[in-house]
Amino acid sequence: MSPDAKVGFGHVRLSIVDLSPGNQPFIDTKDKTVTTTTTTTTTTNMVSPSKGSGNIIDIGTSTAHDTVESQEKQVLQQRLLKQQDGKRWLPTALIWEDESAHRLWWEANTLDEFYSIRDEVNLLKRWEQEIARQVLDHSVLIDLGYGPSGINRPMDVTKVVPLLNELERNGKHVHYYTLDISRKALENVLAKLPTSYKVVKYTELWGTFDNLRAWRGNIQKPKWFLTL
Repeated sequence: MSPDAKVGFGHVRLSIVDLSPGNQPFIDTKDKTVTTTTTTTTTTNMVSPSKGSGNIIDIGTSTAHDTVESQEKQVLQQRLLKQQDGKRWLPTALIWEDESAHRLWWEANTLDEFYSIRDEVNLLKRWEQEIARQVLDHSVLIDLGYGPSGINRPMDVTKVVPLLNELERNGKHVHYYTLDISRKALENVLAKLPTSYKVVKYTELWGTFDNLRAWRGNIQKPKWFLTL
């Protein structure tokens, strides 16, 4: 069974899903709801998980030449050139990799009335010790919600670094993976992550959610999925 702990404050939700067997929900307060689900992974992986730290892996590969960029080009050709009904659609990945769109997203996130990021940071600070205690040694953390603000600003790094620091203090040998469709965003964020860790490793994953579903198959360690 896999506990999915959801902590809610207003409309903000912090979800951390532990896919390791036998674990129990780690938070027991009236402010949250806990549900359990069973997850079975049957997919295979075309790229082996990184054994080092501080690098970027292109997980958008099904062959040696089928990269994320070539996938976008293929989708673009299909939607613009092969449509017969007169309708044309641009793939959303083109927007995800656009710096202007990222900048607008950042500006929206820093508005006073946009409380989501502030509350997420507070939730992680409040529960970081308990989360770190529950994470098994030699686990894998996969961050699904890294977001575009990492391209110019360290906000998302600010959110997760306290948790990584706590795991380091606890001597937990964990590998932290972050996912993003934009390689430039990953490169910028990679430069902002701490380099002093001894037991915590981190790697950037360049690809889509669908790519991740296939890539995770070869990881035979307990998995925690973070949606922040």
